[in-house]
Amino acid sequence: MQNPIFRTAEAESRFLRLYQEQLDQWPVPFEQHFIRTEAGITHVLSFGEESAPPIILLHAASTAAIAWKPNAKALAEHFHVHAIDILGEVGLSVPYRKNKNAAEQVTWLANVLDELGIERAAFAGASAGGCLAINFAIAFPQRVDKLVLLGPMGLPPTNLLTVLKILYYVLFPTEKNIQKLIHWSVGNNPAVLEVYEPWFEGFFQGIDSSYVTRPDKIPGRRLAEVSCPTLLFLGLRDEVIGSPDKSEKRARQMPGLERVILLDTAHLINYEMPAIVNEEMARFLLKSQTDIAPAAKKALP
Repeated sequence: MQNPIFRTAEAESRFLRLYQEQLDQWPVPFEQHFIRTEAGITHVLSFGEESAPPIILLHAASTAAIAWKPNAKALAEHFHVHAIDILGEVGLSVPYRKNKNAAEQVTWLANVLDELGIERAAFAGASAGGCLAINFAIAFPQRVDKLVLLGPMGLPPTNLLTVLKILYYVLFPTEKNIQKLIHWSVGNNPAVLEVYEPWFEGFFQGIDSSYVTRPDKIPGRRLAEVSCPTLLFLGLRDEVIGSPDKSEKRARQMPGLERVILLDTAHLINYEMPAIVNEEMARFLLKSQTDIAPAAKKALP
């Protein structure tokens, strides 16, 4: 069965090869699960001790669960980790249909957790995965222990110029435009480009992005419902999110926000500065709520 997100069998073969290359380099032992729900077949990459507390990882748009490779070893030391290929995005998950809205997406995620036997967990989400994590915390607050957000969509106001720029590059996917879009979206870090340059080169020509659930701006009244302890990372050079000040201002509408960390990165924060992200995530997730000063802000190099 060909995954409908791929326009051609050749595109699917390309991405399966790139995906497998990352799995071959995975730093810890892992298991793969293929979970059936009404919305489709969801691929989950699980690692770490099964007796450890669970954490759910939700990747950035146009990437996959393998985007958490720089964080896998550190997280596996403390947690039973489940990195999910978000349905409709590039990866090993196979959608049966197109998700119409965020409500359908969070219902799908709840069904996946049910099948994994997870009632409550910590969540970490990057970019569109961060938007999904916020929406899940709003819809199912009893199932979210703590929340880690890395350059999340859903916070920044819609930027028409950004939308038009992406639309232009997608409609006219010349080699020059693809390169411009790659560097605009993920920056110029060699470690990031080594993995994601070939990934994105294929993405803009071989993927049907209409299966992706759009990470729309979350209204302030909804952000006010996020009461779980929350850690927010923002990149100072993040062209996708835009001004970190604007995102931080909206994030502070979440009562559970405990800490904001600003890093000198582009959009894929966990890939550019994994050591700092791993250390700060572990510190936040393992500390009790009383150990962390409310809404503390920290800028790191």
